[in-house]
Amino acid sequence: MDEGLQVQDSLVFSACGWAVGRSRKPGPGDRGWLDGFDEAVAACERVFLGVGDGDTFGAAQRDWQAEDRLLAGAEQSARTAYEEHTRAAAALDRAEGERRRLLDEAGRALRSADRHHARLQERLRAARERWGPHLPGGEDLDGRTRQEAHELSSPWSDPEFTRARIRLFRRGRTGDRADAGGRAVAGTQSWPVSCRV
Repeated sequence: MDEGLQVQDSLVFSACGWAVGRSRKPGPGDRGWLDGFDEAVAACERVFLGVGDGDTFGAAQRDWQAEDRLLAGAEQSARTAYEEHTRAAAALDRAEGERRRLLDEAGRALRSADRHHARLQERLRAARERWGPHLPGGEDLDGRTRQEAHELSSPWSDPEFTRARIRLFRRGRTGDRADAGGRAVAGTQSWPVSCRV
């Protein structure tokens, strides 16, 4: 026996112990009191190893060992599945962390874009107040193509701007400069004129 379990081919019967028992029953007075040791050993082996009706200790041990092997296999399968699920859960946690990081980054970019858009809207509002219908993009088509409306909305199509430009060019052609009021100043030399809008 090893920790309560049978060890194969380890069964040993004591002839002396058997003889001591026989010395009491049937006793030395019986002519065959030392006969039958081999039969007794065989009977004990059958009982101990479970050869017989299947309800002996040996049969129970074999059943237990078979069940223990099944349980050991099931435990190993469960452990393997647990480790795989643990790795999968860790991968999902990493993916979730990366998703949250990207979501936070996208949120920051969106808020920055919203602030930039608000600044552009404010600049556009100020430009509309300053330029009115001459600001590109807000033209009234009124039956015209968008290109025509864009041309008509340009600053150089403004009547006041056009008149000032004409006066400036006329003064340049006559060889005289114009004073602050647009009047020609006699005897002044003209210079090349450029106009940037």
